[in-house]
Amino acid sequence: MIAGNARYTALLDACVLYPLAMTDALMSLATVGLFAAKWSSRIEQEWIVALEAQRPDLRLEIRRDSMRDAVPDWEVQESA
Repeated sequence: MIAGNARYTALLDACVLYPLAMTDALMSLATVGLFAAKWSSRIEQEWIVALEAQRPDLRLEIRRDSMRDAVPDWEVQESA
């Protein structure tokens, strides 16, 4: 089941995408169809900038791409 086919949808904010363990748990639950995980490009950039400030040694593009691969329909368009 693809995450977007789940009955419930959750908008994941930067505060839950920042911690690695929480992100892994949420991505796992989404990929098995428990809920549809969504976030915006702005939310994605927020956790990346915050984590880069604390851990410049991490290669966050790998983490970002893995999240996008796990939940292909992740992106929510923000309204103006």
